Amino acid sequence: MSLINDALKQAKQSQSKTPPGAPPLPPLEIKRPPPSPWTLVVAIAFFALSLVILAIISISKHKTVSTSVMTNATVIAKKELPQITATSNPETNAPVEVVEEFPKVQGIIYDAVHPMAIVDRKTVRVGDSAGIYKISAISRTTVTFQRVDGSIKEISISAQ
Repeated sequence: MSLINDALKQAKQSQSKTPPGAPPLPPLEIKRPPPSPWTLVVAIAFFALSLVILAIISISKHKTVSTSVMTNATVIAKKELPQITATSNPETNAPVEVVEEFPKVQGIIYDAVHPMAIVDRKTVRVGDSAGIYKISAISRTTVTFQRVDGSIKEISISAQ
């Protein structure tokens, strides 16, 4: 036992006299040059250029949309409305009437706030167009169409 105790004492004495390993290194100080004022100028210029490009794109999109809306309105107003005219059949010489074709109402999805109808295989709401007609009202059983000239035609879903 004494040999073990002697070995432990010698180990403790040797540890306290010389520290293990080298002393820790001091932290490394990185000396950076001050930022150039041009960096800030370039960043501001890039940001301003981005804003200008974004503004130009949004203005051009807005003009395109409003132009297309005006074009569609003009086209609808310029379309010739179907006329109901009486002509004669050359074989029998009897007058024949040309019947105006109205849009076909195929279904109504009624909601008091947002009614919709299926007209000519398209879903429409009040204010939408179906051919040369504008949807002016949708009720539980009828859809009211208005021509450009102001005439109104109400079509019931059961009438077709």
